[in-house]
Amino acid sequence: MQPVRLIDLVFPGDTNHHGTLFGGIGLGDYGQNCLYCGNATWAGEICYRLAERIDFRAAANVGEIIEFTGQVIRVGKRSLSVEGFDDGGGLLTGEQRLCTRGVFIWLPWGLLMIISYRPA
Repeated sequence: MQPVRLIDLVFPGDTNHHGTLFGGIGLGDYGQNCLYCGNATWAGEICYRLAERIDFRAAANVGEIIEFTGQVIRVGKRSLSVEGFDDGGGLLTGEQRLCTRGVFIWLPWGLLMIISYRPA
């Protein structure tokens, strides 16, 4: 399967008090990209189960472009693993650096309902 890309711009309201995108909204966009990637692989609804690991390497600054990339790395009978990473870079300089890399585990919605159901 081809990687799925989501491109976003870092606005001042998206950053922390240091003016960097380091978690928070960036992590939400990151998960959204992995969701698109998972939905393209599995028909039907999927839901986020856990982040196997997330490595924060560098922060993105206000005004930079962030390119989120996700790719399915494992398809099992009951789960789907998507590896994602995002590159941050300047508009004028064109330099890019790896900001975050991680693996997200997704489940089909029906399986999550079975797991979470506990009779009284």
